[in-house]
Amino acid sequence: MRKTLLFGFLLVFTMPLLAVGILPAPEGFVAFISGDTLHTEWLAVEGAAKYSVNVAADYDTDGDTIADISVDFDFGTSDRTDGYLMGDTFLDIPVAELVLWIDSNVDGIEDPGEVFEPVSIKARVKALDPGKLKGRQDNLFCAFDEDMTI
Repeated sequence: MRKTLLFGFLLVFTMPLLAVGILPAPEGFVAFISGDTLHTEWLAVEGAAKYSVNVAADYDTDGDTIADISVDFDFGTSDRTDGYLMGDTFLDIPVAELVLWIDSNVDGIEDPGEVFEPVSIKARVKALDPGKLKGRQDNLFCAFDEDMTI
């Protein structure tokens, strides 16, 4: 009886740990800028309910044409407002969402010289299948695509 209870206890509490990284990285990832939009698309991953797109944007904050700050942004297909489904294998991200504001004088006002548009960006995607007892969503991202200069 004790062995059965111990086994049941271990199964319930270790099951989420066994599920880590169960979905593979999406393949066929493509990202490109069209107008003022970053368009991303990829091939479906079996078992994925939704996807997370990670964008790394680089900024030149001192005007020397060399990027000196990089910021990561995450966009999920479950947050979309374009009417498509969260399981769809593309996501359009407005480049305006990547604008960086550094409030250097801490006044809460966007002063000239405090707002920066990215000089280059790159993106990647991972598949997600959240739910009770499915474990953490530490699935692998695909490789970053090529840097896109804006």
